[in-house]
Amino acid sequence: MKTVFVIAGLIFFGFGCSTDKGVDLPKTDKINVVESDIASGRIRKIIFYSIPYDAEFVVSVTPDVLEKLCLSPITKDCSDPLRQELIYALHNTKVESTAVTPDLRWGAHLCDTNDISIHKIYLDRWGKDAIIDGQAMSINRYLIRWFERNGKR
Repeated sequence: MKTVFVIAGLIFFGFGCSTDKGVDLPKTDKINVVESDIASGRIRKIIFYSIPYDAEFVVSVTPDVLEKLCLSPITKDCSDPLRQELIYALHNTKVESTAVTPDLRWGAHLCDTNDISIHKIYLDRWGKDAIIDGQAMSINRYLIRWFERNGKR
């Protein structure tokens, strides 16, 4: 009888919990990590990607497609006013889970001093659905307001 429990335990705990990608953080933790990296000064540059709100496509715009369709990305130093506004927007962002893959119109790569992208934030045209560091989520409108103020020339 003990053998059955041991085998069942190995199957459940050993095989059932293995993963190639590692463990995803809860959605709110993803935002907290981004906020912390910005506040610490780790983020030195932000590259904005955008396409027109009214652009229509047969399929949803993914992060890769958004970056290819953006004709002229905007690069800005993560100076103190920009940094403080983004921290405020992230701090006030409320998150809900979603199964929807957003149809993206905005994107930002948050880069370190070596121009390595540390975090990626993407939003749909209304700023209600997002992909933050690879995870889709529904959010309130604080981040879209930040993008609209700062992601333009």
